[in-house]
Amino acid sequence: MPRKLSHLIAAISIFAVLCTSCGDNTNKPAKADKQDNVVAGMHHTDSLRSKITAYIGAKHLNIGVAVMHLEPGDTLSINGHEHYAMMSTCKFPQAITLLHLVDSGKLDRNVRLHITAYDLTQPTHSTLQKDHPHAPFDLTIPEALAYSIGQSDNVTSNVIFAMDGGPGAVEAYIHTLGITEIGVGTDYRHMRNDSLYRNWITPMGAVGLLNKFYTHKILSDTSRAILWKAMVEAPNGKDRLPGLLPPGTVIGHKTGTSGRDTANVCTAFNDIGIIQLPDGKHIAVAVFIAKSPAKDEENAKTIAEIGKMVWDFYAAK
Repeated sequence: MPRKLSHLIAAISIFAVLCTSCGDNTNKPAKADKQDNVVAGMHHTDSLRSKITAYIGAKHLNIGVAVMHLEPGDTLSINGHEHYAMMSTCKFPQAITLLHLVDSGKLDRNVRLHITAYDLTQPTHSTLQKDHPHAPFDLTIPEALAYSIGQSDNVTSNVIFAMDGGPGAVEAYIHTLGITEIGVGTDYRHMRNDSLYRNWITPMGAVGLLNKFYTHKILSDTSRAILWKAMVEAPNGKDRLPGLLPPGTVIGHKTGTSGRDTANVCTAFNDIGIIQLPDGKHIAVAVFIAKSPAKDEENAKTIAEIGKMVWDFYAAK
C-alpha cells in the first residue's frame, strides 16, 4: 500500500475514534459532578440524577444535592461542590468536634455545660431561654445536644463552640477527617447578615461528613449513639427530608435556615441526614437551597420531594 494512502487511512481512523468519544460525552448528564459515582463503572444512579436535575431545573432555584449510599459508598450530586451557607447545619460538625474531645479524654464524659445569665442575653429564638428563664444552670452533653441538634438552639450552640475551642477549632478538626469542603468562621452570637457564608459547606462535603460519622467510627460507640439519638428525635424540620417518607422510617437529620433579606429572599434553607432503608442499609442526603424567594413551606416541600425521590429509588433496589 502506498505510504501516503496508509497515512490517510490512519488519520481517518483517528478522526473516527475522536468523533465517537465526543458523541459519548454528549450523552452524559449536563450537571453531573466529577465524583457522582465513586465506584468505578457504576452508572445505575443516572436515572435518579437525571430525575433530580430535571426537578431542580423546573424550580429555577440554586439547589445543591448530594446522595451517598453508605454501605456501597457510591454517590451522586448536582451542584455538589458549590458553597452553601450552613446556618444551623453547622451544629452537626460542632457536635462531632465536642464528642471527639470527650472520646480523646480532653473533656470528661460527665462534663456539664454551664449556662450563665450572659449566655441567655443573645437576641435569638431559643427554647433554652424559655425552658430555663433563670441562670445559671448546667446541662449534660445529651441534654445540650437535644437543644442544639434537636431544636437548633443558638444559645446552647455558642456554649458548645466555646468548649470546642471556637469555630476555627471545629473547622480544623473536620479537616483532619479528610472533609475539606467546609469552612467554620463564626459562632451564632457574632453572625450577621453579611457573614452568613463564613460557615459554609458543599453538598458533597456534607454527605462525606455524614458518612464519616455513621460508618467510619470517628467517634466511640457511646458518643455516636448520643448524637444519633439527638438527630433521630429532633422535632425540627419534620416537613423537610422526613416529610414524605413512609411512616416509621428511621432518619437522623439536621436542618439549617436563615432569615430573609429586605427583598424577602431566604439565603439558606437546608437539611442533611441519614435515612435507613428497608434492607437495613443507609443513604446520606444533603439538600441546600440558596437565595430562595419561595415561602418556607414551599422550600420544605422541595426538600421533602427530593428526599422522596431518593427513597423511592433506593428502597426499590
